[in-house]
Amino acid sequence: MTIDTEFLKEHWKVASGLTVLLALGVTNAPDIAKNAAMNSQVKSNRAASQVQIANTQFQQDAADSLAKIANERLQGICSPVVAVSDPNSFAGLQKDKAPIDLTTGLPLAPDTCVYDQFGLTAIVSLNDAGDSVLTSFAKSDSREILNKAFEAHQGRFSNPGN
Repeated sequence: MTIDTEFLKEHWKVASGLTVLLALGVTNAPDIAKNAAMNSQVKSNRAASQVQIANTQFQQDAADSLAKIANERLQGICSPVVAVSDPNSFAGLQKDKAPIDLTTGLPLAPDTCVYDQFGLTAIVSLNDAGDSVLTSFAKSDSREILNKAFEAHQGRFSNPGN
């Protein structure tokens, strides 16, 4: 390949500029690739943050909805769960075990609403085997509403929340 010197004399500025650009491109190629990779990472992180924010909002909305359900239950007909060994004390709710009626010794009837000292509410249901279990858990966010539920059952159990 031969270089046309006449062409270079006439277009030396263009040729010089192209040479400088070529040299800059070769020396800066790693930085350009690095910047492109960083830009891609920033976009990926931004997308992940937006998903996390959306999930957090969804979880907060779900918690708010469940708290509203629990508060409505506590203001309605919802019974406290008490310990078999000490009917004056609360017992905690257990997912796979329905509370029993202290008078009959049998599990509470399906669709009975129950709550514990922490404001956790649940509904007695029958599982596939026909056993009574607690389902549809919801936790109150209002100590005031929980205290009113305590007061409605006062004298039947001790109130560890006060």
